[in-house]
Amino acid sequence: MMRIVNQPIPGITKAYQQQKKENVAARTEGSRQEDQLNISQEARFINVARTALQQLPQPNERKLEELRQTMQAGTYGVQNEELVEKIWQEGFWDQRI
Repeated sequence: MMRIVNQPIPGITKAYQQQKKENVAARTEGSRQEDQLNISQEARFINVARTALQQLPQPNERKLEELRQTMQAGTYGVQNEELVEKIWQEGFWDQRI
């Protein structure tokens, strides 16, 4: 008659426990989801526009106030030659043609 004792066999138990840990780790990694952020084209455009606006030079308030006053007084005059030169310098024609 053979007697079977319910005692763990060290090598088999160790292998079983290791396999169990690997299975749990594999399930955890497989079910893990990464967060995603989707930004619309409109939001990207707004961000680019905001950045461009921040890079513009700040207006000279004193000069603007002087210009307002001369325009309200009716003494503001434009020199045609200066206007044409400024338009040419700004590359207005290059952009339109």
